[in-house]
Amino acid sequence: MADPKLERYRKWFYAATVYNLIWGVAVILDPVTPFRLFGAEPPNYPSLFQCIGMMVMVFAFGYYLIARDPLRYAAYVWIGLA
Repeated sequence: MADPKLERYRKWFYAATVYNLIWGVAVILDPVTPFRLFGAEPPNYPSLFQCIGMMVMVFAFGYYLIARDPLRYAAYVWIGLA
């Protein structure tokens, strides 16, 4: 890594990678559980939430790339924030 100031952020992006992987897989495998946990009405279209889970998993890959090389993939941070 070229800039040592960015080293402290690396662990946070790895943490975001793990979080997004876990959340994505959990929602894909069982999209109704988050609704049950919060006492909400289960969705009529659970496949919609499974698609959201797949999108979250794509963000996991982006966060992984940022953690590996934050200068090269700096623009991905803005995508994650959006």
